[in-house]
Amino acid sequence: MIMTLALSTLSMNAEENKKELKEVTFQVAMDCQSCADKITKNLSFEKGVKEIKADVTKQTVYIKYRADKSSHAKLKDALKKLGYEAKEVDAACKTTKKACCVSHDH
Repeated sequence: MIMTLALSTLSMNAEENKKELKEVTFQVAMDCQSCADKITKNLSFEKGVKEIKADVTKQTVYIKYRADKSSHAKLKDALKKLGYEAKEVDAACKTTKKACCVSHDH
């Protein structure tokens, strides 16, 4: 009985870890709202993506995703396929709100 309960608890914990949500913010050079719309539309089809916020004025793309379905690297690659160079924003950049200079193709 105790063994069954322990296995059941481990199984539930493993399932919860698979559905863990992670967040990443990328610095992305966007010229206009059309760029932001393109990113939002296309990245919404990436596996595991739950939320996207592309901000032209801040030049950032915030993504919330399921860790078992995607990763920072996969999302960065998806942005690159759209023609945008993406740099992950670290905690220091978020705090100081410094913009990074990157370019992309239209």
